[in-house]
Amino acid sequence: MNWPTKNILGVFLLCAIFFTSGCASTILRDLVKANGGRMDVTYPSVRYAGDSLNPPDMLTPLILLDLPFSVALDTVMLPFDAANAKRSNKAKPEAD
Repeated sequence: MNWPTKNILGVFLLCAIFFTSGCASTILRDLVKANGGRMDVTYPSVRYAGDSLNPPDMLTPLILLDLPFSVALDTVMLPFDAANAKRSNKAKPEAD
């Protein structure tokens, strides 16, 4: 490969990584919000990725590429998720 082709490929790869970063986290949070619910679990995209990787399929490389970015975004959102989970547990009636 010549020099311009390597640069174009490198820029394309960096853009792809940047635009897919945290994608599962944002999608799951938007879906829950659109359905009027609360995010009542912590690290939702990591749980979703774990469920999606068993059994492996064609999307496995993309899920593995997205996983570190989703973990980082879920870690940033952890205080908010924990507060929402605590609030939703108080709102549920206790069954005796």
